[in-house]
Amino acid sequence: MMVISGFGGGYRSSTGIDIVVIEATSDPAGDSWTPVATLTMATDEETWVDPVSEFVPFRFYRARFVP
Repeated sequence: MMVISGFGGGYRSSTGIDIVVIEATSDPAGDSWTPVATLTMATDEETWVDPVSEFVPFRFYRARFVP
């Protein structure tokens, strides 16, 4: 069994919808957001974990639907 540690979250939407996860390591009110993952919903609920998060002091995350 493989164990992945780090911060993550669960996302709910209709199947086939794309969601982009973006992160900022500094001021979350600024423009320093960077895409870190794109999820295509294969089911109505998906989980994503950022394994890099354990190596940085803090990160802010947002998830957005891709049009």
